[in-house]
Amino acid sequence: MLKLPINMNQVKNIFRDKGNILLLLLFFLFIFSRFYQLYTRAYFGWDQVNNAWAAQRILIEHKYPLLGFEAKANSGVYIGPLYYYFISIFYFFTHLDPIASPLTASVTSIFSFFVIFFVSKFIFNNKVALMAVFIYTVSVSSMYADRLQGPVNFIAPLSYLIFYALYKIINGHTKYIFLLAFFTGLAFHAHLTALFYPFIILLSLPLFPKKITTLKYIILAVPVFLLFFIPHIIYYMQSKTPAGGLHLIGYLVFYSHGLHLTRVLQLAHDAFIEFEEILYFRVLRNTVFFFFPVFIITYYFSHSKAKTFRLVYLLGLWIFIPWISFSIYSGEISNYYFYMERFMTIAVLAYISIWLWERKTVLLKCLPLVFWAYYAFVSIGVFFQPHVDNLLGEEEFVKNVIKEGKYIQFEEGNPNSYLYYIYTTVKHKNNPSLK
Repeated sequence: MLKLPINMNQVKNIFRDKGNILLLLLFFLFIFSRFYQLYTRAYFGWDQVNNAWAAQRILIEHKYPLLGFEAKANSGVYIGPLYYYFISIFYFFTHLDPIASPLTASVTSIFSFFVIFFVSKFIFNNKVALMAVFIYTVSVSSMYADRLQGPVNFIAPLSYLIFYALYKIINGHTKYIFLLAFFTGLAFHAHLTALFYPFIILLSLPLFPKKITTLKYIILAVPVFLLFFIPHIIYYMQSKTPAGGLHLIGYLVFYSHGLHLTRVLQLAHDAFIEFEEILYFRVLRNTVFFFFPVFIITYYFSHSKAKTFRLVYLLGLWIFIPWISFSIYSGEISNYYFYMERFMTIAVLAYISIWLWERKTVLLKCLPLVFWAYYAFVSIGVFFQPHVDNLLGEEEFVKNVIKEGKYIQFEEGNPNSYLYYIYTTVKHKNNPSLK
């Protein structure tokens, strides 16, 4: 008799657990919110077009990049190229159709969903993890961010994984040093804000277990980290241009104006801006400074001083390192530069919500219930508002140009140039009228 590799009793037990059922329901809602009207709501702008051309060069021209996109225009500083190879998988299966762009973003968001659940569960508990994925699922800002394709989609999940690895290390699990090295190296293929992680790690070293195995694992993990810089090394060895490190130093020196208290105070709100982004309601804008101290107090009531200190210290590094660094930086600052704090922000809000829910006072119980119910109601209303972004319009325009026998010249970052290319050069099975 053929035996199933899965024990059916174990499957039944999984579905008897209310937490697992709730997680499954949240996942279905998450999938709907990230994939609904994928083409209609797709945005295909400058960065997405350049990513599409990178995939085209890999798949059609067989040119394999050793550098990713330039961190800032004319800076000479590049992230790693792994993201280009990642999106090429989607462009391969869609025959270079730009639908690959929102599809890549939505699939990446599934990875983020499970990262925020499991890391929150391991650091806190199952209730906080479920609350965190609920907030993430119905968050308007997260819905929109998860549909906009780019390597920045990986900033938040990789940051949370680095946070988790460090958390485990300072709590005595030194083998996580290898995961720390792996995720930190990978982050340099997502965004230049990965520069913050080495500083965070250095400032965490005093909390590392003081034993010989810690030093051994650090030495063995260094090659794991450096492995992610092999493409950069090969590129600069082959070219006659100065090493990327010199470009980076020059860029940072040029855009540094020193540390001034006035600038630090100016960026105080930005340091906590992810609370505003997640909470969404404009009326709560001035409450962003409130949640971190509340988390410290509520966490302290249920945990030892040592455990509270270690967790709060790490959270503090995630807030203060970008805050101080950008206070020195004189260049343009975008909201997504603080994405590295996003999942920690959600976890803090989830923890406070669960803490209030577990109080005996009815008013405290009702506070998170009423707020998040209203929050979800408003978010769903915003989500279903009529939304037509640029991809469909650009596609119709290009189709009409082709039918009229006209030509669209190549222009960097222009979606029309790319659409014209795939409709006139690439055999596109989904558009037989344009073959």
